[in-house]
Amino acid sequence: MSPSAVSGPPPVPTSFTGLYFQLLAPLLAVTALWSTSLYMHPNYLIVLPLCLPLLVGLAYPWIPPRLEWSVRLALTGLHLLLLAALNLWQFWLPQAHVGNRSAFAILLLAGPITSLAWSFLFVDHPRVGQGLTLLLAGLSSLLVGQWARPTGNEPGLAVIMLLTCLVGALFGQQAIQLQRQARCSAHDAERDPLTGLFNRRAFDQAVRQTVQGGTLALLDLDHFKAINDHHGHMAGDRVLRGVADVLLDHLPAGGSAYRWGGEEFALLLPGLFPPEAEDLLDSVRQEVQVRSFAGGTHVTLSAGLGQYAVPEQLPGIFAEVDAALLAAKRAGRNRVMHVVPALT
Repeated sequence: MSPSAVSGPPPVPTSFTGLYFQLLAPLLAVTALWSTSLYMHPNYLIVLPLCLPLLVGLAYPWIPPRLEWSVRLALTGLHLLLLAALNLWQFWLPQAHVGNRSAFAILLLAGPITSLAWSFLFVDHPRVGQGLTLLLAGLSSLLVGQWARPTGNEPGLAVIMLLTCLVGALFGQQAIQLQRQARCSAHDAERDPLTGLFNRRAFDQAVRQTVQGGTLALLDLDHFKAINDHHGHMAGDRVLRGVADVLLDHLPAGGSAYRWGGEEFALLLPGLFPPEAEDLLDSVRQEVQVRSFAGGTHVTLSAGLGQYAVPEQLPGIFAEVDAALLAAKRAGRNRVMHVVPALT
């Protein structure tokens, strides 16, 4: 678990991007190719571009991540250009060249599905996705209207296509919004609202997920109640936030910081053992000691730490680390003490 805050839009889900490039886009291309093959004289200016999604689908596992955004724009742009070309083709050629209307109807059923898919495909660039979806809805509706013109149902079918495309896009946007809200709720449930550090609930989850030995540390601010009594709770809150910043500044890769409660903090440091962990805690202690918080307020901290060889030892070692913290307090505060439990 990373100690940094989660912010910004969620990335495009890798599984969905692969699903679009390797399944949906090639399926649309195959459907279009089948529709075109029903002509007596297929237009190869349309057939050849339809082969590109098939090639991209085959090559997708080897596409570098830096080219993924360009490929997304290229395929969606090609889709819109083909719809525009079909509109112009249908407008200028006689109705006798329309071909199999059932094939065209099957092809255009992809309009709402594509609108929904593009909402997810451009979740990291929602304005781009919305603009492309509107173009898709407009071009699809116009094409349906032209194909339905001989039947006299042009206005109704075109409006239905427009509405279904827009509803598909709206449904996708709402699904994304719900996913973001769920992620934010999960994020908030694991964070301390004052300091932004992880809370005890996140600690319990991290303990279950830890797969390597390391160091557990407990830290407690010395005489913190005096700060609240003399400078007020607002000053005390600023001190807590400042100490949390110091912890994050010193946190090694793979480590995580927690506000345990009140003025007490915890560090979980997988892969880091004494004396390196003790040196890290002493660096934190020294910086907290010299730093000025909340209008010149100074504070010190005491820390206890212990190592665990396997994650299963974490629940049992907690009491020993707490005892080491208490020993640091009794020894005069502003110091780090550690205890190495018996390893089994």
